[in-house]
Amino acid sequence: MDRARHALRQLGMLALGIAVAIRGRLRGAVRWLPLLAGLWFPVTVLAQTLGGSAVSVYASAALLLGAHAHLGLRLAIRPTL
Repeated sequence: MDRARHALRQLGMLALGIAVAIRGRLRGAVRWLPLLAGLWFPVTVLAQTLGGSAVSVYASAALLLGAHAHLGLRLAIRPTL
């Protein structure tokens, strides 16, 4: 049950990222970073399928750190985008 909820949360994050990108209210990289963050689950599943557990862990960590840290820094620097 917990895995199903986690998958639904990630699907919601992906839908949110798509909505932010389509809406176009934000400009530049900040417009696309929520979508990149929402792609975590599909990227992790693909990495697990193609490369195994170790590749999945590194791909997941790189995507999470890159997308969330970048988005957080951009919003901290300019919170009124």
